[in-house]
Amino acid sequence: MQTLQPQAHTARWAFTLIELLVVIAIIALLAAILFPVFARARENARKTSCLNNLKQIGLGAMQYAQDYDEITVGGTKNDLGWADMIFPYTKSIQLYRCPSDDDIPTYKPGTNPKRLWRNATTTTGYDSSPGNQEYCYGMNLWGTASSTIAGFLNPSDRSLADIARTSEVIFFVDSLGASPDYVGANALTPPNTAYNEVVGQVDQRHFRSGSFNATFVDGHSKYVSIRSSVAPGPKGAGDIMWNANR
Repeated sequence: MQTLQPQAHTARWAFTLIELLVVIAIIALLAAILFPVFARARENARKTSCLNNLKQIGLGAMQYAQDYDEITVGGTKNDLGWADMIFPYTKSIQLYRCPSDDDIPTYKPGTNPKRLWRNATTTTGYDSSPGNQEYCYGMNLWGTASSTIAGFLNPSDRSLADIARTSEVIFFVDSLGASPDYVGANALTPPNTAYNEVVGQVDQRHFRSGSFNATFVDGHSKYVSIRSSVAPGPKGAGDIMWNANR
């Protein structure tokens, strides 16, 4: 007679429902902690890339001035914008595009081959109509290029010798507004009430922290707070970073 032998049972290990829920909760907690860190690191990288763009734009503007008898580039000239005029020195259309700005125009060649973004269209951002020069950066054109407003001057189309503190005067910035290729054009706001005007002109696209990237007339670039840009210096209310006559 054949004797039945007891069969060996193989132990099976598995997570219980409670254990699975604990693991999922831990993963969700880590994600909640790390995702903002990763997002901030990514935005820091974009801010640095943007700052480098402005640095190269500033260097291009300096080279332009050297070739034009120490006269800085103007906002417009002979139907060209400032970005068109310094393009032979920057040689890259990507320099005019901030990686954190979603208002990137679609380039369409226009009638003037020297124009960069004339006859461009954009589907997001400031206005969606064609025919606008839309850069991610703007030039400090506070007031007008040919006149002063309460002693207020912009650095556009001027002799470098006329700007005493080139390292303290803003030239190009992260821009925002109906005409994002320039900042403060024809703005009649007195310097002592300039804060609100700056808020409406610059783009706080990096962290929305009340600050923006800026290049100064001497070519250096840095992250600047809006309040520090309009803080009066020793000369009084008009002695702010936007005033080439400070």
